[in-house]
Amino acid sequence: MCVCLNKEVTCKRETCPTLSRDCALAIKQRGACCEQCKGCTYDGNTYNSSFKWQSPAEPCVRRQCQEGVVTESELRCVVHCENPSRHLGTCCPTCPGCVFEGVQYREGEDFRPEGDKCTRCSCALSGSPCCPPAPKGQLRALILTLTSTFPLTG
Repeated sequence: MCVCLNKEVTCKRETCPTLSRDCALAIKQRGACCEQCKGCTYDGNTYNSSFKWQSPAEPCVRRQCQEGVVTESELRCVVHCENPSRHLGTCCPTCPGCVFEGVQYREGEDFRPEGDKCTRCSCALSGSPCCPPAPKGQLRALILTLTSTFPLTG
């Protein structure tokens, strides 16, 4: 950029901003000095190329900005129980109960992990996923938090 002041020309090289690391496609507009990240605009929001997002209003739809184009993919859930619970704002329903060391337990069910007679576990709605060591000769309790994981395909 050059400026003429008092019959003297002063030029200064333009400093370009650093592009973000997630910029997948950098472009230079005609007549511009600096490159810009080719992004997307969707519902009034601007996203960098390669950025992925989901809307709380449509939790089963994943969108991605790819070099100026917004693509959509629908998530599919695999559920392994008869009466899954649906939750507002999440895509996949969850199964009631707990899974501990690969074994499914019903809510309220008490059990002991295999090979550990000093630990008593209970499948409950909330609690700590681990238990502190028990004093010698006493039982310790483990309350499992209800969680479920399901593979997603999309």
